[in-house]
Amino acid sequence: MITALLLACTCRDDPAVADVVGADTDVPEDTVTTPLPEPETHSGDTGTTHETDTAAELTWVSADIGYNLACGLVSDGTVRCWGTAECEAVTPRPDETFTAISVGGEAGCGLRPDGTVRCWCCDEVNTGDICLEAPPGSFDRVLVGNHDACAQDSAGILTCWGGQPFDREGEQPVGPVIDFQVESTYAAALLPDGTVQAWGYDVLWQEEPPAGVAFTDLGLGRGHACGLDASGAAWCWGQDFFGRPFPDPPPGPWSAIEVYNQTTCVFDSGGLPTCFWSVDVALWEEWESQMIAVQPLVQIGLGEWNGCGVDAVGQAWCWGGDPAVEPCLRVPQL
Repeated sequence: MITALLLACTCRDDPAVADVVGADTDVPEDTVTTPLPEPETHSGDTGTTHETDTAAELTWVSADIGYNLACGLVSDGTVRCWGTAECEAVTPRPDETFTAISVGGEAGCGLRPDGTVRCWCCDEVNTGDICLEAPPGSFDRVLVGNHDACAQDSAGILTCWGGQPFDREGEQPVGPVIDFQVESTYAAALLPDGTVQAWGYDVLWQEEPPAGVAFTDLGLGRGHACGLDASGAAWCWGQDFFGRPFPDPPPGPWSAIEVYNQTTCVFDSGGLPTCFWSVDVALWEEWESQMIAVQPLVQIGLGEWNGCGVDAVGQAWCWGGDPAVEPCLRVPQL
């Protein structure tokens, strides 16, 4: 998942490994707003990391994270990926350039300058179809989930492809959409009238979005969804892992929203995130302790237990609550 801000894909995108907490786990419902720290440089093997090389005069444009794979788009149009050696090996060549990228599961896709889609996969079993079936044509936006991907053309029309087609329940919109998101097992889009249309095979859509609300921004989680209306108010509906209503969002107004798995972040007009979720207390405390160092963000890629983002000066940050994915949190030096 990747969102531009100026107004999360994680290393654990696989549903088979996502449910790592017990049903009796306490669910924190307090929100946490990250403070505004002085600029600082982090390095080392753990925690939030970012490294820059001012001599190179390169900056990060965006960063996104998946399972064993994280990638960032650099200001010269190239892509850098990090994580496991197998995933790093499929990074696009240095002579390839892109205007946008997205990472999900163990696959990434990018848009070339002519709008065509180029995908790279480091797990041919679970995500190989994303690379084999990438569609022809020119697109303005692309998003990658665990096993599937969708791209939107200049007319607002979606094209989706991958190993688990989103046609199990509901129908993909045939007309233009104003926003769309891809989760692990389903996708959804905002129609021009602000209503939500979802398709896939997730139980989320047994609960309908709030009646009478016209949304302008949409985020999808594991069993719940959230959106913003025209006033900047945030709305969430659906359930957490354990069948309980997802916590209510904090009062706005907000400028953007990003959702993945059990985590939701809303952003103020300066890009400062306020995050809340419905999972294990220890994981949330780890997330909170690492994200304290993060500056206001102009872009974020939010994942299951982790996230990456880019601040206003082009520094990339990654943080997370799952120590098992620590290699994906080490942002490389430019």
